[in-house]
Amino acid sequence: MITRIWVQQQLSKPEKEVESFCKLKSIDVGSCRQLEYVLPSYMLPQLHNLLQLDVKDCTELEVIVSNKLKEKEATNNDILVFPRLETLELVNLYNLKCFCTGTDQLLFSHKVAFPALERLRIWNMPSITEIWDKTPVLEPEKEIESFSKLATITISFCGQLVYVLPSYMLPRLQNLQELKIWHCKEVEVIVSKELKEKEATNNDTIVFSQLKAVEFDDLPKLKSFNTGTQLFFSNIKVAFPALEHLTIRKVPMLKEIWDKQPLSEPEKKPKSFYKLMSIHVEECDQLVYLFPSYMLPQLRNLQKLVITQCKEMEEIISNKHKDKEATNNNIILFAELKTVILQFLPNLKRLCSETQLGFSNKDAFPVLKINIEELRIMYPGQLAWLKASCIAPNLMFLVNGTSTKEVAIEESGTSGKDEDSNDHDKEGEDGEEDVKNADDNKGVGGENKDEDEEEEEEETEDHISNLD
Repeated sequence: MITRIWVQQQLSKPEKEVESFCKLKSIDVGSCRQLEYVLPSYMLPQLHNLLQLDVKDCTELEVIVSNKLKEKEATNNDILVFPRLETLELVNLYNLKCFCTGTDQLLFSHKVAFPALERLRIWNMPSITEIWDKTPVLEPEKEIESFSKLATITISFCGQLVYVLPSYMLPRLQNLQELKIWHCKEVEVIVSKELKEKEATNNDTIVFSQLKAVEFDDLPKLKSFNTGTQLFFSNIKVAFPALEHLTIRKVPMLKEIWDKQPLSEPEKKPKSFYKLMSIHVEECDQLVYLFPSYMLPQLRNLQKLVITQCKEMEEIISNKHKDKEATNNNIILFAELKTVILQFLPNLKRLCSETQLGFSNKDAFPVLKINIEELRIMYPGQLAWLKASCIAPNLMFLVNGTSTKEVAIEESGTSGKDEDSNDHDKEGEDGEEDVKNADDNKGVGGENKDEDEEEEEEETEDHISNLD
């Protein structure tokens, strides 16, 4: 039944008090149902060594730092500083409205600063409508450089949140490496640029110079990454020169991920997506294609491609803009791609709009190179283009039983889940069947095969022939 941890009123003569809690490095507060606040503001100078602050399952908590007392030395311009705090986790705080008093429904105002913060996790805080203030301070040169060392942001189950980041914050986030937004039902945009900043122009490009992993999951109202565009990633508006892993799940409003048309002067814009190694897209019901063909040179490092449960997807690559560069003989496409997983795509008809064939149409892609080690197709549907001769130039399909690569065709009615989707709990998913290896018990030369192996090969051949 604890309502307060520290006394709210400071000693009348603090100089006579023993320096208490001055070496405190970690504070972990959990399941204190009646707690009103965690810290009184006068305590902060004593917590200059604090490295980690975790507050969880305090259902009545409305504020982390209470500043209600009338301290003589306090003024409205005072900034509460956590000079060494590296990790901040706020979990299951249903009534939390702000970090410090005076800024209801705004988590971090300009009155609090975290110059050393590296990891921020906000989980299940339904009362929060904004994390950062929409408007920058009038004199930013006088502000402490807060959040400038932030490396990971994880935000989940914030039911009233409409956007994540105001655009003025981006110059501070040059060390950001991981961004995960999950289960925020009202989020419409990740970066909001509604304010009229003097230095901002329509030609500004938002650059996440160190961002390596992006994951968006269960965001039913998300339409774009930043305001001012109907696309998710606009070539003009946003750039990810270091991005390696991209995951987009359950974003039903998403119609296009990338621009259909390439930049007219790409040399004048930062390079983007050139380091991308994995793409996972799942349950994006309005998505008709994944990426435009002009992007293929940017995807030379792509190693894994997973597309599941996109009901309207008809093709992986759209070539409708007829970009000459996309079919240039000097381009090597998918040079590093090793794993392709396609599951529950009932309308998928082709790899590219220029061809009815699959992964290796040499007429459309003269130097197409795919180094696939694992290919999984689940719920083939209308995959008439999936033929033994057009999977990949170096991939023997299971026609003659001599494949040296790992391939599986899985029937509808089997549900699958990629191993990368286990980063957080997901309900209602069935386990995936084990991928079969085509090399297992393979016949060599003139050796006799077991009868069960022969029957299995015949069934596989019959199944493939039915797909033609």
